[in-house]
Amino acid sequence: MSIQKFHGKGEKILIVEDEEDILKLTAALLRKNNYSVSEASSVQEALDIFRQKKGEFSLILSDYRLPDQTGLDLINQLLLYRPELQILLVSGYAIPKSQWAVIREKGYRFLQKPYTLSDLLQTVREMIEPGDQ
Repeated sequence: MSIQKFHGKGEKILIVEDEEDILKLTAALLRKNNYSVSEASSVQEALDIFRQKKGEFSLILSDYRLPDQTGLDLINQLLLYRPELQILLVSGYAIPKSQWAVIREKGYRFLQKPYTLSDLLQTVREMIEPGDQ
């Protein structure tokens, strides 16, 4: 399957990832595929960027484990500003069962690390334009 069909149309994505190599690689891959990307390495930095950009993001891609809070904590705060935000959580670690219940109940999408470029692009595209497949 060609990843070409999953290219963006300039949509804005906020990536929140505390591992710098993963953050830079993910941001570069999304930019290369025509997404506009902002990068944060903590919940506080993500909140600052979100406010600075007035919440104008199509999607939030957040690691579950962050140095200052969890990705779910961040999402709960962001959704107060924009309840319609699309949320994609990622993690390379096991997530506590109690948190899985919340993730399922809220309908958040999840990708387990390591994920492939095609999995990432397909998931992002499906979330941003659900009927565009």
